[in-house]
Amino acid sequence: MHGVTGDTRRAGAEAPDGQPAYTAPPIMLRNFGAALAAIAALTSCGGAPPPLIAVHRLVNAPYRDPAGSRPEHLITRVRTAFLQAPPSTAGIPTATIDDDTRTVLAAHPRVMLHWPRLQLSEGGNVELALSLGDGFAGATRATAVPHVFDAGSWHGLPPLHLEIRPDGPTLARFHAAESDLPRPVRVALEVHRIPEVGRTSHRTAELEIPSESFLDFGLGILEPARDQGAVRFQVSVCRADACTPVFDESVDPGGSEAGWRDRRVSLASHSGRRSIRFETEYAGGVDRGFSLPVWANPTILAPDTRGDLGPNVLLISLDTLRADHLSLYGYERETSPFLRDTLGPRSSVFDAYVSTATTTDPSHMTMFTSLSPSVHGVADKLTPLQVPVITLAEVLRARGYATAAFTENGPLAHGRGFELGFEAYTENQSPIFLLPPGQVKRTFAQARNWLENHDSQRFFLFLHTFQVHSPYEPPPGYRQLFDGDDSSAPTGGRSTRSAQELVSDYDREIRFVDDELRSLFEWLDRRDLTANTVLVITSDHGEQFQEHGIQGHKAPPFEELTGIPLLVHGPGIPAGRRIAQPISQLDLMPSLLELIGAPVPEQARGISFAGLLAEAEPEPGARTRPLFTSGWVLPNEFQVPSLAVRVNERKLIRTRTSDGVDHYSYFDLSNDPGEMRNRFSGHRAEAADLMALLREHERDAKASRDALRAGNLPGEPTPPAFDPQRDEQLRALGYIE
Repeated sequence: MHGVTGDTRRAGAEAPDGQPAYTAPPIMLRNFGAALAAIAALTSCGGAPPPLIAVHRLVNAPYRDPAGSRPEHLITRVRTAFLQAPPSTAGIPTATIDDDTRTVLAAHPRVMLHWPRLQLSEGGNVELALSLGDGFAGATRATAVPHVFDAGSWHGLPPLHLEIRPDGPTLARFHAAESDLPRPVRVALEVHRIPEVGRTSHRTAELEIPSESFLDFGLGILEPARDQGAVRFQVSVCRADACTPVFDESVDPGGSEAGWRDRRVSLASHSGRRSIRFETEYAGGVDRGFSLPVWANPTILAPDTRGDLGPNVLLISLDTLRADHLSLYGYERETSPFLRDTLGPRSSVFDAYVSTATTTDPSHMTMFTSLSPSVHGVADKLTPLQVPVITLAEVLRARGYATAAFTENGPLAHGRGFELGFEAYTENQSPIFLLPPGQVKRTFAQARNWLENHDSQRFFLFLHTFQVHSPYEPPPGYRQLFDGDDSSAPTGGRSTRSAQELVSDYDREIRFVDDELRSLFEWLDRRDLTANTVLVITSDHGEQFQEHGIQGHKAPPFEELTGIPLLVHGPGIPAGRRIAQPISQLDLMPSLLELIGAPVPEQARGISFAGLLAEAEPEPGARTRPLFTSGWVLPNEFQVPSLAVRVNERKLIRTRTSDGVDHYSYFDLSNDPGEMRNRFSGHRAEAADLMALLREHERDAKASRDALRAGNLPGEPTPPAFDPQRDEQLRALGYIE
């Protein structure tokens, strides 16, 4: 089996069996000296047992299979969705069960086929001749799950059994929809190759297994095989030809525990140079059925003997939350009493944190990469990463941290690059596709469950909820909150009764999320996790309530869209500090890495604010630099992106009409915080430097993008595979037409 890159050995470490030692990606450390020393002292574990860290990630290492032991179907699928996939994750196979995507030892071949306009025959029957690609070469069987978009939504149909013949086409026949007359529908077909044999055996190269170590892994059977019966999973530790079983479990995916099953076994009595063998056996026999077993992220853990790890990192993103609707930031309504009265006084709060984009996907990719949307290219319409990057999760994973993400709905979809570096990436799909509600309770519950299984390790956990995103549907118990209170009607623009009702429901959603944050924080406190965890609460962008004639965030980057909250809590973080200096979303990644003593990738364009936290009394205005924001989802009459630049209290917005004409809006935020008075026509000369900054920003973005791609393979990145559920969710959210 071909190996994949990204071993977690430290640079320069001796590699087993002549394998090339791990080469660290280009990184640099921006060191604030005294600040880091103080933080390091405060983050020491004292007398607590050292945390467990990953010493061998087996999905990254090259493997050596004994002759004849590798079944043909168990392959390492080198993912080609991104030409720019960084060395630390390129080629790592993944598998998804119940919307939870894990890195795996090997992935079964799968293809998603899509017909945007398929003509149904009378009666609604379909017959398709399939082209399945190289992953199905030599196969004789496959299973397919049809999805049909009809009457405004996608419908999943029962799985099909396909026979693959070398001398003719592979045919898929099914009943798509009731139809009296021929008509077009959209059809997607998810096809999985069925294994030819019922056993798999996979053996690693010899590894140095430390004393007091553990083997962590997950077990799973892919959903198309859920009704096919049980599979036996076995793990053995081997020295030469002698193998000792350490794990043996039979899994029936049709039972109550159909998803991933996480397991940990002790390797304490197996230290030294050993290999590990993973085997599965299908109980039903291939003549009666099939199965699709997978091993998730096998990792050898050992106590951190170096003692140079920083604290844990918990990053929480509350989608569409504007700062000026939080009582923490002076809002009249009691929308965030927990943030204002409990967490805020224990944290550093940034009063002028500026988003780099007005929509979900570009903003979050900036958080993960410290690159502007014009550079990383994750802007709109499901575009994947356009340049090679090293993400925040990858840096922490390479240091031995456990990494996981729990997110909701479509924009942060797996396959666009958001998942890079995460060992587990869960997307909580909306149960009501055309009205996607937020799922903060579910997302936070998953986080608690994951932490219960990983609190002995250093971890990076990312949580993202759409709870505050439209449609605003506060749960029972919050629907009467703020009734009769019209103090928070929209300022400026159109103030209508419907807009006031939307604002009230938006504020109720915020209060609900604030209460959920309180519960999560108290749970972390009870488990003694807050003392050694850098906790960040922020958002991606804000929301408009007719302030500029628009409801939502399909608009140029006005302040109600770009002004977002940022709280940082944890060891070494000053308590009760309010920081007035304008800070960009670009700064989040380098700041978090510096705060935990990790190296910052050279690609980063932000400036760490760790130094601001270390200063006794930061002076307002001491840090002055232009901050840029872009809008990638706009009314139809505009080209994307719309760009804005802010220097202190001066701001310039450029929009470009569909015929290529530029329009500028110039504001003095000190006297006009609502951006109601465009001063450009009478102050063009005064705004000339900001116009020049916008032009320079575009030139720099293009140069950065070209430089990042220069060392890459030629060609354009391919779009992510079509996903019918994701398609419908994004339509419901308004991200695609």
